[in-house]
Amino acid sequence: DALAVIVNLSNPVGQLSIEQLSDIFTGKITNWKDVGGSDQPILALSRERNSGTHVYFHKNAILYVDSEATFTVNGTQGNEVIFEGDRLEPQFSETPGQWFGIWYSKLCKNNTMDWAIIKNSDYGIVVDTFPAVNPTLVIRNSIIKNIAGYGILGRGSKIEAFNVEV
Repeated sequence: DALAVIVNLSNPVGQLSIEQLSDIFTGKITNWKDVGGSDQPILALSRERNSGTHVYFHKNAILYVDSEATFTVNGTQGNEVIFEGDRLEPQFSETPGQWFGIWYSKLCKNNTMDWAIIKNSDYGIVVDTFPAVNPTLVIRNSIIKNIAGYGILGRGSKIEAFNVEV
C-alpha cells in the first residue's frame, strides 16, 4: 500500500509528519492552521479498505491520455476503479457535470478499461483517435452514469465494449 498526500497549490503547508497525517485522518486535526497553514477546514479524502481505487476530480478537471500513451484500468468485480467528482457531500452523490471526464487523444493506443465506474462528469469517455484500424479502447464490465453530455463519444476511433452500462 502507498499513501499519497495532495494539497492545493495555494496551500502554504509544504510538509506533514506521519503523526500529523494520522491526526488529520482520525479527525484530531481538522484545520490547516493547526499544521502551519491558513485558518481553513481540512477536507481529508480517502477510501474504505477493500473498496477498490477511487480517483477524484475537481470541477473542470480532465483525465487526458496523450498521444502515443496507453491508459490501463484494472479493477475487479467488487473492487472497481471509480472516477468521480470531489464533491462527496450526500446531495452531490448523483449530480452530473462535476468534472470533464476521460479523454483519449489522437494516436493513443492499446487502452483497456476493466471493472470501472465513471460518474458525475460532463462526458464519460471521449475517444478522439484515428485511423480506426485497431481498437483505440476496449472497455469491459463497466458503468458510465450520471453524465451531463455523452456517456461514450468516439470520433474517428474504434471502441469495443463488452458488458458496459451507459
